[in-house]
Parts: sequence; structure tokens; C-alpha cells
Amino acid sequence: MLSYFIWHSHIYWHGIHCYATLFCLGLLLGACVVWWGFRQHQLPQTTYNTLVPISLIGIILGARLVHCLFYEWDYYVHHLLAILLPFSHENGTVQFVGYHGLASHGATLGLMLAVLLFSKQKKISWLLLFDLFAIATPLAGCFIRIGNFFNSEILGTASALPWAIIFADVDPLPRHPVQLYEAIAYALIFLVNIVIWRRHRAGDGLFLGLNLTLVCVVRLALECIKEEQADFAPPLLTMGQWLTLPFLLFGLVMLLYATKRKESR
Repeated sequence: MLSYFIWHSHIYWHGIHCYATLFCLGLLLGACVVWWGFRQHQLPQTTYNTLVPISLIGIILGARLVHCLFYEWDYYVHHLLAILLPFSHENGTVQFVGYHGLASHGATLGLMLAVLLFSKQKKISWLLLFDLFAIATPLAGCFIRIGNFFNSEILGTASALPWAIIFADVDPLPRHPVQLYEAIAYALIFLVNIVIWRRHRAGDGLFLGLNLTLVCVVRLALECIKEEQADFAPPLLTMGQWLTLPFLLFGLVMLLYATKRKESR
């Protein structure tokens, strides 16, 4: 008999909300990486100060909308205000409940749209900004997935592997700790970014293409050992895989574009 590690959800640790803290820490470290990129390319500090809040709005809004539309629409179609308002008014009382449900695909899409609109308005290369954010994104994703582990959410399928984990607050089944698999993969992708960044300046779409491709490949693979998170199971693939495919295609196109652009110099 294997003795599996038993995990109890650690939503709070000494009064600190673990997921929210890791989520904010991931975004903060990602913003620091972008700031370093701004310094390398001698972009104005005022531009950075304006871009970061706009990016955060894009991330949160996109993540929330995509989660509600694609993962829990059966509920939110009857609670439309709950999509954007972090309050519950069940049983006649109003309570602050925060946002339960953020989709990484929506966060990516919201960030890309926010950065694209900003770059057009400020007349800054959108490829440069996309590259800088692409370098930082896996680092943020790493911390967010660790937060998912603390919350015992985004569960893996049942497994008999010796490192399987029992999420005691969910059920007694040993499961793949898929949140940690994903966090480790994103950390490695970020390290790859740093190695390449030391030799290759951002701005031609290489980092955008590389990160979208690598992250999407990881996501497609790990979705095979994740429980379906959507209200309904789409045909052939999971909802996460269907949402990943357009980003993978765009990443491959950008990777090809960056390679061709480098060859033509």
C-alpha cells in the first residue's frame, strides 16, 4: 500500500489569503520583469506607470469574462451582475465574496488587447510590448498555479503514482498534483526566457511566439490529466484545450514571423 501525501486546503495562512497573495505576488514580479525590460529599451517611466494599471484591468476583466462565459455559463446566465460585481446577495444579505473563477485564457486575451490598444495610442511598437509581457507571463503563471494548489482547485485526475496527492477537502482519491506540474513547467519556461533574453533583445515577436507556443503545449498536455472544469464537456477535447488551440496557432505564426524577420536582416 502506498502512503500518499494528504493535502488540506490552506485558503488562509496566519490570516493571509494564500491564493490572493500568490496571485498578487505573481503579477507584481511579472510587472518587475516588464519594468526591467522598459529600462533596457529606454522606454519612459511614465509610459510604464500608465501601462501597468491598464494591463491589470485587461487581465482581470478578460479572465473573469472568459471564465463565466465558457466554464460556468449555466450559473452566470441567471446571475449576470455576479460576473462583474464581487458581492453576493443570497438570502437577502449582501456579502463581499470576491471573484471566484478566473480563466488564464481570458487573462491572456485581455492583456493582449489592453497592450495592443495602448501601443496604438502611444505609438510604441506592439511587438516590443508583447515580447516584454510574454517574458514575464510564465513567472506570474507559476505563482498563480501554486495558489490553485493551496486552494485545492484545478484538480488532476486520479493517479496511483507515488507522488500523487490526496486533496482531503475534495475527496479521498490520490490525484496528479497537476497545479504543481504546471507551476514547474512555467518556471522552466521563464528560465529559458532569461537565458535567451541575455543574448537576444525583445521587439521582433520572438518571445511572444516562443512563450505562447511553449505554454500552450504544456497546457494541451496537462489538460489530459485534469478534471474537466466546465459545466459541460465539449466534444473530443476539454474546454481548456479548445481555448488553447487559437493561442497555439498564433504563437506558431509569430515564431515563424520572428525567425523569418531575423533571417532577412
